[in-house]
Formats: sequence, C-alpha cells, structure tokens
Amino acid sequence: MTDAWLATHLVRRYGIQVTGVTELDRGVYRVDRPDGPAWVARVFGPERPAAQVDGDAAILRALQRAGFPAERCADPEPVSTVDGRAVLVTEFVTGTRAAPNARTFAVLGVLLGRLHTRAADGLRAGGAWHHIVPAGGGPRAEIDAALAALPDTAEYGPVREGLVDADDGADLPHAFVHPDFVPANAITMPDGGMVIVDWTGAGRGPRIWPLAFLLWAAARVDGRMVDVAFSRYRRHVELEPAELDRLGDVLRVRPLVMDCWSIREGRLSAEAALRNMSVTDAIAARVSGGGRTVPDMTGTPLCTLLSQVWIAVTVEMDNEFEHRMAHRTTRGGSRSGPWLVASPMWYSCLRYVTDDGITVAELARLAGTGTNLGGMLRWGYVMAELGPRDRDPNRPGPQAVLRPTPAGRKAREVWAEVFDVVEGRWRERFDADRLRAALSAVAASLDPALPDCLPIIGIDMVTRTRVLDREPPTGPLSLATLLARVLLAFTIEVETGSEPALALRQNVLRVLADAPVLVRDLPGLSGVSREAIDTSLTFLTQQRYVVVEPAPSRGKQVRLTDRGRTARDATGPALAAVEARWRDRFGGEVIDELRAVLTPIAGWWPRPYPDGWRATIRHGDTVPHFPMVLHRGGYPDGS
Repeated sequence: MTDAWLATHLVRRYGIQVTGVTELDRGVYRVDRPDGPAWVARVFGPERPAAQVDGDAAILRALQRAGFPAERCADPEPVSTVDGRAVLVTEFVTGTRAAPNARTFAVLGVLLGRLHTRAADGLRAGGAWHHIVPAGGGPRAEIDAALAALPDTAEYGPVREGLVDADDGADLPHAFVHPDFVPANAITMPDGGMVIVDWTGAGRGPRIWPLAFLLWAAARVDGRMVDVAFSRYRRHVELEPAELDRLGDVLRVRPLVMDCWSIREGRLSAEAALRNMSVTDAIAARVSGGGRTVPDMTGTPLCTLLSQVWIAVTVEMDNEFEHRMAHRTTRGGSRSGPWLVASPMWYSCLRYVTDDGITVAELARLAGTGTNLGGMLRWGYVMAELGPRDRDPNRPGPQAVLRPTPAGRKAREVWAEVFDVVEGRWRERFDADRLRAALSAVAASLDPALPDCLPIIGIDMVTRTRVLDREPPTGPLSLATLLARVLLAFTIEVETGSEPALALRQNVLRVLADAPVLVRDLPGLSGVSREAIDTSLTFLTQQRYVVVEPAPSRGKQVRLTDRGRTARDATGPALAAVEARWRDRFGGEVIDELRAVLTPIAGWWPRPYPDGWRATIRHGDTVPHFPMVLHRGGYPDGS
C-alpha cells in the first residue's frame, strides 16, 4: 500500500484533508491533517478479519470509558475496509516513545496492575501477538503459530522443543490483557503522563502472560528493573502461588515466539536463536519469589536479610489488622475506633493487658522492652486505675493498674486471628516451615528473655531492651517473634561499643554518597518516610555525622562529614565481623541455611488492601535495610 493510496482512502472515507503520511512501523502510519490533530492509521493484512479489528475498536472505547490511558479512536466509526484490508484510525498521541528506564517500568507496572483488576468476563480471547497470529486468539494460538512458522529442520530442534513444552498459563487466573505491554508501546507525553498504544489482539487471557513479558523486557535492560515493575504491579494484583511458581516458565515463551517470527522473516539464524534462548533461560531462572529478580546476596549483610523479612511479615500483619479492626487515622477511618497502631504495640503492651488487670511495672517486666503507654491510653486501647501518687492520667506510675477498653478487647481478638491468617499465607507463599526451623536453630541459643518484638526507638535510634528483668514466655513463637529475636541479638552485638545506631547507618548513612544528596530524595533511596528521615537527620547533624545545607537549585541537601564517612565505611566490616562470629558460634551450615531461606523473601513487599492507608501512598521500590519502629509501633516502612 502506498502512502498516496492510504491518503486517498481516508479522504474519501472520512472527508478529511491529508497533508502527509509517514510510516511508523509495519502497517502503522501517521496521518497529518491541516484541519485537526494527526491520526494513526493501522492497516491490517487480509488475513486479519474485520470483525477482529472491530473488536480492537470496541476495546479502545471501553478503555476510554474507564479512563485508562490508552490511545483513542479518531472517529465514531474508526474501522473501514478497502480491498479486503481493514483499517483502524486512532488519535495520534503526542510525545516520545518511553525510555526503558526505572520510571517507565514503574509506570508500566502500575498500569498493568490496574488493567488486570478488570476480569474482562465475556470478552474475546486475547493476548496473542498479532504479527504472528493476525486472526487473534490467546497464548496457545500464538504458540501454535510459532511452531508452524519454524522450519522443520534439525538445527531448529531445540527451539521446537521449547515451544512444544511451552507453558501458556491457560489454567491460571484470567484478566483483561494487552499482548505487548512494554516500553515500545508506551508514549510519554509532554506533561509526563504515559499512554499505552497498539491494543491489537487485546482481550481476555492469563494475566501472567503480559506480566511475564514485561518482566523479561525489564530484565533485558537491567535486572533491577524487574523489581521496579513488579513492586508497582503488586499495588493492584496479588498473584496466586501457582502463578508465582510458573512465572519463569511462562516468561520463556514470548521471546521464543518472537524469534520464530524473526526466523520466518529471514532476520534470525538458528545459532542466534539458541543464544537468545540461553539469555532468556537465565532471566527466567533469576525471576522468582513473586516476580523479583533475585540478586547475588553473597555480600548482603545477614542483618539486612533479617530486617527485610521481618518488615515483610510485620507489614502484612499490620495490613490485616487494619482491614479487620475499626480504627482512625489521619486519612480517615471510623469515628468511634481507636487510633491505628502497628503490631509491636501488641507485643509490647496489649497482649499483657487483660481484664484481670496488670500493673505498669509488671507490664514492663513481662514485655522486656518499653512501650508507648501514654499513646495506648490516649488512643483508646487501655485504661488506667491510677495509684495514690499519680497526678497525670497519661503518665501512670509503676503501681497503676491497666485494663483493656472495649476497643482494646476487640483489638486482642483481631490480633489473635491475624497471626494465624498471615502465617497460613506464608506457608502457602514461602517455605515458612523451613524459615521457622532456620530461625529456631539460632534463636534456641539466644537469651530467652529477649523481647518478642523490636523495641521502639528514640531520636538516637539505638536499640534498647531489658533482657535481664524478663521471664521467658511459654508456647510456640510466631515468625515475627523469631525474626525479631534473631535480628535484635545481631543488632545489639553490632551496636555494642559502636555508633551511631544501626538504623541510622543502614537507612541514612548507607545511601549518602561522597557528593551531596538532596534531602527530598532520601525517602526513596532508603525506603523510610520523610518524618523518619527528618528525625534521623536532626540527630546525625547534632552529632556531626552530616551537614544539612541549602541545595544549589532548591530545597536542601545533606553531605557527609569526615566522621559520617568513617561511620558509613565502617558499617560493612562491622556487620561482617558479627556474622563471622555467628558462624563460629552457631556453625557455618546453620548461618548458610538461614541465608538461603531468607534470600528469596528479602525485599518482598506485601500488597495492601484497597481500603488500607498504605494503598493511598506512593511506596517506593526500596525496602528499608533496617526497621525503624516508631512511637506507634511502626511503621517498618517508615510511613
């Protein structure tokens, strides 16, 4: 088809004027008009039925009604047929093709997650790449077409075997899918927004199919981009265990299909296809633990692994408690509910406050760590019978008796449910029994009087406990408690005779380079909130570890002093020294097993409920390297 032929057809069909036609891709043309914005004309071959193109237009109209950022039909009747070829016209999206960088993969992860919240019941089968399956269909049709396109010769035997055994994910959960949800089909507009184009072949199919291809595209750019894309995707969708188990197998298929098409077109040799298979196999092998690229954790401190897994289980428990318990926050909630707190407040206070009553002194002894008692009183979880010398109801003395309020009783009931629910999920999602055994192998040799949770930290962020005054609790320990005790013992050993606190070194000093860093960038670099960063910088400035000063452009920047640089550089050796001592103390095989079971989980982030406060904030892609348990017991993500 010549440019003039297409222009003539559009003029006759739509009564428009055409000043130029530019081919953008095979069968895709930009159409410039003097009387309005440019169009895009997609001209399909005779092998693609007009009914399928009508379906493409119907999908675009549905996306427009839903407010999804997709290209729009250029006319109420956007599909026409000429000489047996269907033509679809859409509005040209002004902008540039999205660069394959972290921002692009973050946005694509969010948008694909949003798309997959639409079940697309009753929609046509979709997901097949239209270049090889012009008549449309799902992943199986794509695999069959790739097999048909492959020469039946010995040199292509391994490629054929890969397709014969291909996993199309047909029995996995389905959703509204786009066949090619990658940067090549994303346009960044002048205002920074992003629009997805080329919905040819979209429809209902296994949601893991386009996700796997997005993760493959991300890994081809940089393995870290996989984490970026998948963490944003999980804001909207929680994959089932079967999907996680088969993610690598499904990921292998589309790249192989594309190579078959290139072989058919004479663009790729058998030798090159085999090399590509090796690259894809490596990517598939690395994608695990729910779509994360598992990095080489050999040099990652054991402290970081413990921290990030503790954060994961704690945040999931907090999300579940928030979902089940009436509460208040600055973002809304129930007017009659208590202020929302995190699980460390259960461990350090509410679990011991029963209807029989407990004195403040006894609470401190049993908990083994301090609690925010004034907050628990103000927030409506406990009430105090003051002693004769008490004057301030928010500061009861050691002999004051504490009892739960009605809200406190309800919270106790909810927490009892939460532990069982979350641990059940972890048994399905991860090898929780193996994790428990690995942690227990270390925890059994630790001081049994260690607290069951990480202590609330003050402005200096130092970890403080009262290990000598506490009677060991009886009964099995939760995963969160096992993680907390092992991490706490490691932290105390590092912080003894060393400063500043590990929370400051791991979350702030660690991300400061020799050049100044903008203060506003620190939450994203560290994974903790701006409030926690501000508190940390206050202390670090007072102790002359950093200097906070005006930035050359706007805002403030922070730079390390010589003292801060020394502390930062000494942290790695300090962590390594403690881990080496632990290998001698507990046995190298015990620590190796602990590392092996922690590694696939570290950095994983639990998806919040849509009604939860975490769903309303922009959570970055970085999980903190050390928990910062603040005055309400959290939040470990710093928010």
